[in-house]
Amino acid sequence: MNRVFRADLRLEGLMLAKSLILGVTGDQPSVAISQPWIRSESPESPHPNDGEIAQFMESLGFAQLSRSYYGWRRQKDAITILDARPDNFILSPQGVVPIDLVISESTPQTLETTPLA
Repeated sequence: MNRVFRADLRLEGLMLAKSLILGVTGDQPSVAISQPWIRSESPESPHPNDGEIAQFMESLGFAQLSRSYYGWRRQKDAITILDARPDNFILSPQGVVPIDLVISESTPQTLETTPLA
């Protein structure tokens, strides 16, 4: 998040605890983070719409993945983003701000064998 979106997330701790995901047993790792408060432009409608998210992501060089859960990929640095749905962004006076995305970095070889659509 910090490198891709110039965020200011900070690692506060790691813990093992019972998973909240159905069907997952045993202790699972969880990451505790913090970030500065982001004030929304409109408290009544704090999240951007799908079009605003698309415009934001495309401006950063991402292309939408058609068969994924709100997924985007940037080919040049092999970054894949999942869960990029409206409630994981805030529409601030400065624009769209991501707050809770799933990010992974692949190798260029992996990207060559994984199509965008």
